[in-house]
Amino acid sequence: MNPEDAVRPEEIPIQFTRLAESPLGPARAERLVIRDAGTFRRFWQNVFPGRPLPEVSFPRELVLVAAMGGCPNGGYWVRIERVALRGDLLIAEVSTTFPGPSCVVTGMPTLPIDVVKVRNPSRPVRFSEATEVTDCEE
Repeated sequence: MNPEDAVRPEEIPIQFTRLAESPLGPARAERLVIRDAGTFRRFWQNVFPGRPLPEVSFPRELVLVAAMGGCPNGGYWVRIERVALRGDLLIAEVSTTFPGPSCVVTGMPTLPIDVVKVRNPSRPVRFSEATEVTDCEE
């Protein structure tokens, strides 16, 4: 078993569905919790113009967004890795990846984003952050 998949004490893992993962998101870093269809539609049309709106069953489900904002080049990524109930909170674990100094990356600026939907437990959401630097010499 992968240690990252292990159940942590007093946590209940929650399944989620990834709606989008892209190197082109909003210009500023943000973490969002979207609980209604109107807000989601506006968000989606702004960030992913021309892409079909994914089906989300509000209020039974909610949408979580992790956006990294502007990055100077490729090799940056943000990803919602895990969602779990911990006491009275819904915890979304976000991993942010940066390229190491030996990595060969594209010269094009990126705006990484990850968007997931999850069953709505009607609890406050807290984003838990982890940062990783990719070692490209391995």
